[in-house]
Amino acid sequence: MPAKTCDDGNDSNTDACTNLCELAECGDGFVHAGVEACDDGNGSNTDACTNLCELAECGDGFVQAGEQCDDGNTADGDLCNANCTRPKRVFVTSISWNGNLGGIAGAKSKCQARAATGNLGGTWDAWISTGTNNPAGRFVKSTTRYARLDGVEIAQTWADLTDGTLDAPINVNEFGDMSPQADVWTGTADDGTSLSEHCNGWTTSSGLGVLGIEGRNNAVDFNWTARSLINASNCSTLQRLYCFEQ
Repeated sequence: MPAKTCDDGNDSNTDACTNLCELAECGDGFVHAGVEACDDGNGSNTDACTNLCELAECGDGFVQAGEQCDDGNTADGDLCNANCTRPKRVFVTSISWNGNLGGIAGAKSKCQARAATGNLGGTWDAWISTGTNNPAGRFVKSTTRYARLDGVEIAQTWADLTDGTLDAPINVNEFGDMSPQADVWTGTADDGTSLSEHCNGWTTSSGLGVLGIEGRNNAVDFNWTARSLINASNCSTLQRLYCFEQ
């Protein structure tokens, strides 16, 4: 018979000495009254009771059912929201293309490829429009914030994203590095709808009177996506893309 480590002469498992005559400890499966909030004895940090014998909660650093993330704090601005949801990530590409992007499908593919190069995972789409296809109709609309890859919030919701102003410019690229001032192909108004100049549906690089509306990656007013028509660019120029996680 193993030696006893304690014996308090009662039949309680919730005090300092269990009925097995062993000193109570976290992980023994018995809730030590006044010391432990829980004890399920299973060695898992992803259920309702952590290995510290504390009730699971957002901010404890362990991802439980119903949480998208848990980075051990309850702060926004770090790619895990205070309520343990994830913001949709956004970046501006580090490389540029002329106006022949291969249409919407080609632009989406370019964003997906740049995300893969940055080891970001996820599904991505380009903030770009043709006459019949645009982010307002195509995007999965976030209710859990939009954020750059450095965690800085761009907008709180889709409605906030498309109200004409951003909380911060989209000037961080797929590697998490700050991007210098650059023009960005969009063909898209600040409400996510289509504008008239889009390099023939992003299928031409012609330099002969064919234009594409652009944004500026250091802007937080409407110029982030739709500089005026007089600033529309010849489709032979090289510009970047905004990429949004879906």
